[in-house]
Amino acid sequence: MMIDAKDEKEYYVEVKFTKYGTYTFHATSKEHAMEMYNRGDWSDYDEEYDCYNEQVTEVTEEEITEPMQLSLSGVL
Repeated sequence: MMIDAKDEKEYYVEVKFTKYGTYTFHATSKEHAMEMYNRGDWSDYDEEYDCYNEQVTEVTEEEITEPMQLSLSGVL
């Protein structure tokens, strides 16, 4: 099936999903590790390469503006 490219537009599909990761801390206790987490002070982060519960949150269509006409009058 041939589709005329002039009839196609870009659509942007925004999604949200759950991803699991593990932060590594060098801490003296669980409480200390949570304090470091809240400060963003971790030494390593590892995540799964999969996502779960993906949901579409928004679909938007590209905004097409009128083509700009360029003129070289007065330049040459």
